[in-house]
Amino acid sequence: MPFAIALIVALGMVGLVSGWGYRPTLSAWRGADVAALAGLGIASVGFAWQNLRKARRMAASSSSPAAGFLITEGVFSSTRNPVSLGCFFLLASLARFLGTWALLGPVAYAVLVYWVHIRPEERRLAERYGSAYLAYKQRVRRWV
Repeated sequence: MPFAIALIVALGMVGLVSGWGYRPTLSAWRGADVAALAGLGIASVGFAWQNLRKARRMAASSSSPAAGFLITEGVFSSTRNPVSLGCFFLLASLARFLGTWALLGPVAYAVLVYWVHIRPEERRLAERYGSAYLAYKQRVRRWV
């Protein structure tokens, strides 16, 4: 779901800026910012997928009926929502490239993804994993 919300926000950002006839230009300084933010976003999502794939392989090889477990290693030891964080960085990169009012896009994304995805997910995880999730939640920050 974070990807769907990010895509909607990105389309809105591009539509807003292009509706005003703005043609972004990429200076060397702005290009470095755009590349750094995009790199952070790609790395965050990539490491999250790597940890999720590893956890799925471990669960598939387990004969236990309770094979589902809380992922707290890798990038999940630094942030509870690495995919949402990665999408935020990618939107920040796009906003930096587009400039002007597009900078509101990442803020809108953070608010939307929190209410639509993160809060319900946190409730489900607390119900499923109980005290293990609550301890993880106290130990690791939501974003960074």
